[in-house]
Amino acid sequence: MLVISASLLSCHPKAYMISVYPSNGSPGDLVLISIPKSQNASKAEVMIGNEKPLIVESNDSSITVMVPPLEPQLAKLSVKDGKHMASIDFQINQHSTVRLWFTLNKNEVRFVMSQPSNESFVQNKSYSDNRLMYEISNKTGESIVTGYINNPLEYEVPSEDKKGLSKVEQKGEVQFSINVPALRDMYKAKFFAINYSTEYKPKLLSETLITADIK
Repeated sequence: MLVISASLLSCHPKAYMISVYPSNGSPGDLVLISIPKSQNASKAEVMIGNEKPLIVESNDSSITVMVPPLEPQLAKLSVKDGKHMASIDFQINQHSTVRLWFTLNKNEVRFVMSQPSNESFVQNKSYSDNRLMYEISNKTGESIVTGYINNPLEYEVPSEDKKGLSKVEQKGEVQFSINVPALRDMYKAKFFAINYSTEYKPKLLSETLITADIK
């Protein structure tokens, strides 16, 4: 466990310490700031870089804040309590994952947009016998990410006898997303159908270029 501590500077002859865990994080992550019980955490002001983070929780000895949406950088995390102020280094990390959004219409997949995400990457998120395999490659054609999802054209609802589930096929354009590692060299996504008609072997369904803005 890595904890970074800093002295709180003031005109008071007796300085005290704060600690931060973890000492780095991505936007949306939670950070625990511990301060001495003799101080008033509920009235303390916290800044990360030039942003005031959302305070999720505070008690007599700690403050939990959410890392604000800042670009990757080495920033300062500061705590101000009256005339006392502490400032320490805090590393803003790149988003660990990114959510890519697509539309699927008549077996044609189109890329829509990307958004930052800190969800864990799960390679296989399918439980159906009708699924899609995706393969993301870079400009040289090298495969850098693969995974599986349920076919977004199908969803399950309770059957009329309430003893199981029935599959319903969606018509028209359907929007879906995949959560993948935030790799800057993503260029193209291919989607393969895997179901009974393909003998459960990947069959190319569609491909689309990716224009994700990953910094």
